[in-house]
Amino acid sequence: MRVSFRQIKGGFSIVKMAFSANGRKIAKDHQTVGFHQEGGDWDLAKAWFDNPDTTLPARYTAPLWHPNREAEMTTAWRTFNSHGLSGDHSTMM
Repeated sequence: MRVSFRQIKGGFSIVKMAFSANGRKIAKDHQTVGFHQEGGDWDLAKAWFDNPDTTLPARYTAPLWHPNREAEMTTAWRTFNSHGLSGDHSTMM
């Protein structure tokens, strides 16, 4: 049975995170904080999204962006389909 990303998304909380231009992750939840992320960094990231003139710590490079997991999964699904990798692979295990 194929389950779409839209179906499973409702069962999980959307992770609040952002990435800087240099690839550093900034996350709200302590379970997924970025490397060298310090307390208060998430609040700074939120402030930056409200006002891009907000100064960020030197470890982050503007601009910041939010990941779009649904778009990423849609792209991955299309890529798998174009290579014939979709479908039932239960016989491969």
